[in-house]
Amino acid sequence: MNNIRALLIVVSAVLISTFLHLHVFTLPIQGKDTWRQSKTAWNIRYFVRHDANILNPRQPYLNGEDNIVRYEFPLMQWSIAMVEKVTGEHVIVMRLMVYLISLLTLFAVFKLALTLTDNKDISAIAVWIFAFMPTFFYNATSIMPDVLALCFGMFYVLYFFKHLKSNKRSDLFYAALFIALAGLAKLPFILLGILSFIRAVELMFKSQPNRWQEVFRYASVKALALLPVMAWYAMVIPEWKDNNITDGFITNFVGWPLFKEFLKNQIYVNFPTEILNIPALLLFFTGVFFIIKTKKILFGSKIYFFIPLLVLFMYFFYVLNVIREGHEYYLMPFYPILMLAIIATVYQAWQGKMVAKIIVGLLLIAMPFVCWNQEKDYWDVKYAYFNQDFFNCREELEKIGTRDDKAVFINDESLAILPYIADKSGYIFWNNHLPVLWLKDMYNSLGARYLYSDSRIIEEQEGFSECVSEIVFECGTLKVYKLKGGEETK
Repeated sequence: MNNIRALLIVVSAVLISTFLHLHVFTLPIQGKDTWRQSKTAWNIRYFVRHDANILNPRQPYLNGEDNIVRYEFPLMQWSIAMVEKVTGEHVIVMRLMVYLISLLTLFAVFKLALTLTDNKDISAIAVWIFAFMPTFFYNATSIMPDVLALCFGMFYVLYFFKHLKSNKRSDLFYAALFIALAGLAKLPFILLGILSFIRAVELMFKSQPNRWQEVFRYASVKALALLPVMAWYAMVIPEWKDNNITDGFITNFVGWPLFKEFLKNQIYVNFPTEILNIPALLLFFTGVFFIIKTKKILFGSKIYFFIPLLVLFMYFFYVLNVIREGHEYYLMPFYPILMLAIIATVYQAWQGKMVAKIIVGLLLIAMPFVCWNQEKDYWDVKYAYFNQDFFNCREELEKIGTRDDKAVFINDESLAILPYIADKSGYIFWNNHLPVLWLKDMYNSLGARYLYSDSRIIEEQEGFSECVSEIVFECGTLKVYKLKGGEETK
């Protein structure tokens, strides 16, 4: 009976989430986090069309010597690209692949709760709760490597606690493997590895004869697993240019008054309504209370909750200068640790009086409604915070010329969104600064054939009319020009 009840809860959570995402699977990239998703989608495009070398993720801008841009290890991008080599390029393929990863994350949540509680009903409830965490819910189909990193991070926390419980070498190996994969997929998730560091220190103070052998075995497995992570980032971080995330407080600090406003927004808006939701927030703080009261997370020490949470908040303060009021996906590394307190609450309620079960049940029922109400509008193009004319005319823009034509793009600070919509690589400028001499060089020497512009300032420059032959498309503020050099080389 318990197995059937748990199965019904899990299936209900998956079916409701899938139903609420049905309109998204075929939706072009738009809405919140369009910037990041467009960059990821470009990695996938290049792997499919040109260079399938996983070590060479590429972006559409040709402003420099080459367009290889290495940040995270592009495992997700490359994997989706290999599928698209078989299926063809379709946004539904990308979104379904990401959704599959999200479902695997829910499986990891189930197994984590089962490891902690030995109760399938509680584990199923944990899946229900996590399925409707707003940022996870929104990004369940978002084409971003953070989704894969979260999946690996959740599996790492699962196997960490499994090894803590069983002391099996296989669990130790899997924990090491998944923290390495999480760090490769997205560097901040490596912070979850603080759990292993805490455990190693704890082993040092054990009063048993073979403790140093156990410490060596434990630490060496984790260290060996992290060697590829260290090697990758040692290679790519020196190449990072204009990456303000690595700067944190170091450069371009916004100043304390503005920093405090960002902090207020994150504490009073993002954490309670985007990372968690109000029902989950109540469960979280109740769980913190029980962890303090019992001095443990079910069978684990309370230090496995509070120290990782402290480390993650240190990371949060470091990146806040950059993420400011948005970019909730940067806080996804918090999820595995936040779930520990929430699972503790559900466990206590399950063991407690009927009134506790009723309160938790009501919160669970409210979660899908609260989550959907919070997230349902974020797929609208206005939440891309970009010129909406580009999205409104995307089908026409994609049909101009061929995908192999090079183009010049104006006012695209993302260096990815407009080229992705137009399905062309080329020379991308952040603002209204494009001298006519540069434009002439791009079509005479570099082979640019089209100019995508929403800048009347550039178009009104003296000599601009000599560079273009005609307007091939116009939509709102956006004009697409055929460059004269492009006409001559056609």
